[in-house]
Formats: sequence, C-alpha cells, structure tokens
Amino acid sequence: MQLAEVLTPEETKAVARFVKSEDGSKALEAKFQVISLKQVLAEGGKATGSTRVADMDYESMRTMLDDFELRGRRPWNISDRDVVTYQRTIKGTVPKLAVAPSRAPNVQYRMTPGFLNFEIGKWNLSVPTKWRGGDNEPSFTAKTPIIPVEGRALMEGYKFSLVLWEADWQPVPVPVGDPALLIPLIGDLYAVGYVWDLTDLEKEVLRKAFV
Repeated sequence: MQLAEVLTPEETKAVARFVKSEDGSKALEAKFQVISLKQVLAEGGKATGSTRVADMDYESMRTMLDDFELRGRRPWNISDRDVVTYQRTIKGTVPKLAVAPSRAPNVQYRMTPGFLNFEIGKWNLSVPTKWRGGDNEPSFTAKTPIIPVEGRALMEGYKFSLVLWEADWQPVPVPVGDPALLIPLIGDLYAVGYVWDLTDLEKEVLRKAFV
C-alpha cells in the first residue's frame, strides 16, 4: 500500500494554522507524513465482495433479513426456523482498503450513492467517491489488524487515531496486511504515525481465532 504525500512542507505549515486539535498539532510537530484519505482509498481500488448468509451466525443473519424486509427486498416471509437454513450469496462493491478506529475490533462497510461508509458503534466515516453504487448495496465486515507494541505505544500518546489496512471483507474476516496508524488533522487530511505489516503467523492465529 503506497501512501503518497499530498502536502509540501510549506503547505503543511499553512495547514497547521487551521489544525485545532491537540492530536493534530502533535502529529504535525512530529513531522508525520500527511495524506488524503479520500485519495488513498480511491487509489487503493475496489473489488466485488460476496458473502453467503448461511455462513453467518444466527444474530447477524436475522439482522440482515430484517434489513431486507425494511428495504422491501425480502423475497418472502421467513420464520425464525427458516433463518438457520436460508442461503443466499450477496454481492456488492467494496474498497480494497478499510479504515476504522485503532481500538475497534472490526468495522462495517456499505456503499451508498456517492459515499463509502465505514462504521462501528457510534463512530462512522463517510468518504466521498465517484464509484457507482446504490441504496441496495449490502454491508460487509472486516476485522482490524493486530497493532504491534511499537504502534500501540505511539497510539497511547493520542486521544484518537485510525487504522488503515488492506481488508478481507468476509463473514468471518481476517486482516490481510500492510496497515497504517492515522491521526486526524483537518478535513480529509491525516498524519501517518506508524506503518507495519502482519506476519504469516499473526494472520494464521487470527484466522484460527475467528473461524
């Protein structure tokens, strides 16, 4: 994952006058790389995600089927007994990169017209996009990666940070690799505080933990 600088040193100094948060000011003082999240997600590209609802746990499947009913997309009245045997492959547009609060265990994603939407709990982030998508796009989940000790030490010095990584959008997702810790600055600009990669062992441990 290539994270291209979007500001020159002179431009960074100019932006610093508008950064009001303690985290943002600290990140700029540390001379962290500055990126545009919208640009990074767009350059990361998109893919077609698919999931079989039969692979989901009961509560996740029930929630999704109720969502179908609210959107008028549920094909027939499905009882609780039917939920455990209902099978359907859902496809939708997903970005190859995911973003979430660094302390979050996972993140949900769904595309709406003009926006890439990431959310977990009360946190949500909508990033403008030119990708085509509609209201009928399904939701997908990705597991956030393990943050190494060095990254956690840096993370603890900030009140809030995000993690950006190459996601595996699956019913039981496993983080893929090449993550980065981001500190919000202003608008679409973020400082890159730390980057790392998951080892094959870490990926295998996570896969066994969540399958």
